[in-house]
Amino acid sequence: PQRFLTLFIYLKAATKGGGTGFPLAYGRRGLKVTPREGSAVLWYNMLPDGNGDDSSLHEGMPVGHGEKWGCNLWVWDPIVNVGN
Repeated sequence: PQRFLTLFIYLKAATKGGGTGFPLAYGRRGLKVTPREGSAVLWYNMLPDGNGDDSSLHEGMPVGHGEKWGCNLWVWDPIVNVGN
């Protein structure tokens, strides 16, 4: 099965750093999401044709000061071939 989408919830944001980076987003120009406590970021891991989306590659950015606490919610592709 392929992960369909990801929701990342920032439970506690660091006072400096600790964002989420998407280095391949926007034609490899990248995107950095700055965390705010209680906020969330959602992204699709699959393209409409069912293939994986390389631009969904993501990374946790280093925490410069404080702590970062987060929670992932993963939604998987509902199409599963059982027994194959």
